[in-house]
Amino acid sequence: MNQEFSIHLLSRTRDRIQKFLSKEFEKEGIKDLAPAHGGVLYALGISAKMTMGEIATVLDRTNSTVTVLLDKMEELKYIKRIQSSEDERVFTAILTAKGKTAREAVIRASNTTNQKLFKGLDGNERETFVRLLERIHFNFEK
Repeated sequence: MNQEFSIHLLSRTRDRIQKFLSKEFEKEGIKDLAPAHGGVLYALGISAKMTMGEIATVLDRTNSTVTVLLDKMEELKYIKRIQSSEDERVFTAILTAKGKTAREAVIRASNTTNQKLFKGLDGNERETFVRLLERIHFNFEK
């Protein structure tokens, strides 16, 4: 493979994964959220409540990006934001009942997508792929 083609291939693969995951969301009944919202649902399911800064750190996104994601999710009643009593500038986000249900659907959609991603790869190949992807990701840390 021509190494100069690697960036293009990574980009096209990411696009295909996102498209596949979006279709899986729809199959699960989630027609109003994008895959980026799924990360928020997943994170809030692990930690019952998180500040916007904590979510941004976990998802490796900017605070402004997380704000946009949460705005839509709150409007659609997937999450609720609560203002801190100690610092009025700080808000925490929690999942609503709708958000908890959607989180389970996101996990199913993600599992199906992971099965597609790793199809035809044995355990060693999967481990090598993830290790290399983590190394590449680390190369671009801020």
